[in-house]
Amino acid sequence: MKRLKILILMGLVLIGTAGIVSAQQTLPDGGNGFDDAIEIDLGSHVTGHAIPSDSPEYFKLTQTVNAGQLLTIKVTNPVVENLTIISNAKLYDIDRAILLPEYDNPLKNVVGAAESRILLWLPGSQESSYTYYLSVGGGGILDTLAGTVYVITIDDNFDAGSQTDAGDTFETAMEITQGTHKGYLSGSQGTDTKDLYRQPVEAGTTLTVKVTPASDRMRGFTLYDEDRIEIAAEYPHNPGAITKTTQEITYSGDIYIGITPSDDDYGEYTLDLEITNETGIAGGEGLEEIEEKDEVGLPGFEAGLPEDEGELPEDEGELPGFEAIFTVAGLLSVAFLLKRK
Repeated sequence: MKRLKILILMGLVLIGTAGIVSAQQTLPDGGNGFDDAIEIDLGSHVTGHAIPSDSPEYFKLTQTVNAGQLLTIKVTNPVVENLTIISNAKLYDIDRAILLPEYDNPLKNVVGAAESRILLWLPGSQESSYTYYLSVGGGGILDTLAGTVYVITIDDNFDAGSQTDAGDTFETAMEITQGTHKGYLSGSQGTDTKDLYRQPVEAGTTLTVKVTPASDRMRGFTLYDEDRIEIAAEYPHNPGAITKTTQEITYSGDIYIGITPSDDDYGEYTLDLEITNETGIAGGEGLEEIEEKDEVGLPGFEAGLPEDEGELPEDEGELPGFEAIFTVAGLLSVAFLLKRK
């Protein structure tokens, strides 16, 4: 029985290992350029041969990236003893334009055994979906060795609980309501550099806007009225700073909230919107409802006031016991005069 348990355990280990191995694909031979780029899927790919430093190989991602989805490419160098290791990769758009300049590309000249680097790219709402190319190798220094691992993933970074990115123009602004909303901005790591929201408001209310970034990020915002004129702007002074403002609304229509990064880095933020009416009650009874209750009256009290508020009912024209009080006061006055004599 003990031997049977050991065999079962070894079988489970082998099955688990096989699953890990099968999840990692060997990167096929790439094309010589964009025209003959080889399509590759999402997942983990390992180079099966060295790719020359002067002849990169080209690939095309089979899966498109939707607006508001984060594309991540992670590169990990192999471990080879007594050898200097440098790998290279670049990301391009459908027009074959490189997306990050050489000095900003984290996948350029990844140096060292087992060294890892990550490239993030978050596209905005300019298009509904995007296609990308990837080149591996090149760099002009050393070949990218066999055993270099490229992991390609796509994650949802949609704004305000939607299935897309908030627009960056007034025409494409995303309509939201009061409450708490999570959003994302790319900074220089993508084209999602501004999120614009549209909030319906009513005259006589007060709108409070608060933006909270990650502790190492900076996010500011600008408010625009229904005529798209700037009415307020708040900018953070340090990473993690919360920005907020309160505005009295004098019209019924829309107000726009534009969120922008102040540090030009990718990251999330939280947008809180609260609308308060004239009575100071947020999300509760409006002024009209309270006035209506005043007219009806509260439980235990008579409804309304007499037609002439300065007139008391006939039976209550005088205060209770007024005659007695007047009589006692007169007797006291007489007693006081007699005492003086």
